[in-house]
Amino acid sequence: MDLREINDEQFKTQYSYIKNETKNFTELKPEFLKENPQYLLVIRTALGLSQLEFSKKLGTANKQWVRHFEAGRQGHKWSKLFYPCVKLINESFSKGQALKFEDALFHWIKSRAARKKFFLEDFKSKYKLKKISEMAIDDFKQYFGY
Repeated sequence: MDLREINDEQFKTQYSYIKNETKNFTELKPEFLKENPQYLLVIRTALGLSQLEFSKKLGTANKQWVRHFEAGRQGHKWSKLFYPCVKLINESFSKGQALKFEDALFHWIKSRAARKKFFLEDFKSKYKLKKISEMAIDDFKQYFGY
């Protein structure tokens, strides 16, 4: 299941699961995040942090690492930021920064709305284009004025 696409009820389930696995948001073991990098999305949301805010606390210039890690594209085995990420989360947990569920859900809904505004939904091209390998000379003339 892609955690970026879950609904509010599924978020509640994931939040509860992560809360339980981290001993009520007190300890994150690296193995847990290695199991599923997308747990970072729910943990970060439970901390009330955007990707950019989390990145800044992590000490990186942009949110790319967080975005890629949450999508499962940034492997923990070769990432220099994996263990600092775990450390940052544990420090945040020790300061009691995890949000109550209702506040985390509000943050989740807000971030989901922000994610949706950057994607085009139901995009339909008004042109029927052929692959270049399937084009004839007349197609090149029509499409490219060649």
